[in-house]
Amino acid sequence: MEYIFPGESQFRFLNRSAQTDKDKVRKLLESWFQRYPLEAQNSLRGRFRADDGQHHGAVFELMLHELFTRLGCQLEVLDIDGTTRRPDFLVQYKDNRCYVEATVVLDASSPFAPNPNEDDAIAKLKTLTSPHFSIEVEVEGTLSRALSKERVTQPFQDLLSKSDPDRVLESIEEDGPDSVPFAEIRDGTWILRGTLQPLSVEMRGDNDSRIQLLGPIRSAMVDPVTPVKRAVLEKARRYGELDAPLVVAVNVLVPSFDSRETEFAALFGREQVTYVQNRPDIPVELTREPDGVWVQHGPQPRYTRLYGVMMFNAIRPWNLSASVCLYLNPFVDDTGLPEALYRLSYAMGCDGEMKWFEGEDVGLALADS
Repeated sequence: MEYIFPGESQFRFLNRSAQTDKDKVRKLLESWFQRYPLEAQNSLRGRFRADDGQHHGAVFELMLHELFTRLGCQLEVLDIDGTTRRPDFLVQYKDNRCYVEATVVLDASSPFAPNPNEDDAIAKLKTLTSPHFSIEVEVEGTLSRALSKERVTQPFQDLLSKSDPDRVLESIEEDGPDSVPFAEIRDGTWILRGTLQPLSVEMRGDNDSRIQLLGPIRSAMVDPVTPVKRAVLEKARRYGELDAPLVVAVNVLVPSFDSRETEFAALFGREQVTYVQNRPDIPVELTREPDGVWVQHGPQPRYTRLYGVMMFNAIRPWNLSASVCLYLNPFVDDTGLPEALYRLSYAMGCDGEMKWFEGEDVGLALADS
């Protein structure tokens, strides 16, 4: 069995591998490349041979071109060198056409991935002072925006002001570590929980002593929804008014993004539990938070110029049978998308709810005849 070496790109691995299945992949990609427009081949070849970030994007664009071609569509590559403010493709079938913008979401939702917004929140926490406590910090989810200093520090300032270190120590001895006071900050899927840790008498300082943070300890739970939602929104925001519908095609290479529920959550928000203050063990109600691509913080839809999102679940040249679904914007009465796209699986709003319709197997559509 062959392995990708540490630091080795996927392209270099495929290029050097002598395995029969890798040779089939190389020949398949080469056949697709020969049908790619000649004027765009040089740029695509350069990105194809680059590191994995560009390589995955180039492979996905090549695959989309092949897929739409085999569905009977006419294609024009618009953003040839990746520098113009134009969608990647113009796709036409009979009298209808649409623009298609491609994007790939790598496994950036790892709990250890850098997050400048979270780093900023931690830095603001470090401005707190306490002669008696340190704070053990646990984090889960992804913080998608910067928070004000007051939003970050006030819950912990209140907690510190009403907590006595000797009483907390007594509580720990009597009731165990779960009795330690804590505070939480929640923003969307992101949660920061800080638990007070009493300092020993010898370690206690003065009132101006900067707080010591233990951690942050990052939860092993991976949020698969937020990076997908962010990637689609980035593409939706990129263009103003277009003379044809816009569709974003996204290839999600995040292992835990593997169900209709996660796709739906990225586009329309997710169910969220509300808890009693400072008691995460007591749920109050379950609500759907409107924080998706097409809705946010209220009933009014947004990005109505984004007519559809094609969700590919980790499709690769050696896994062409991965699932795909075209989600149609339910807030647009008539998308006017090319009819050929409906040969694939799609989802649309019917009588106030989303319904799914099965289509052709993408692997069969792309397999060499």
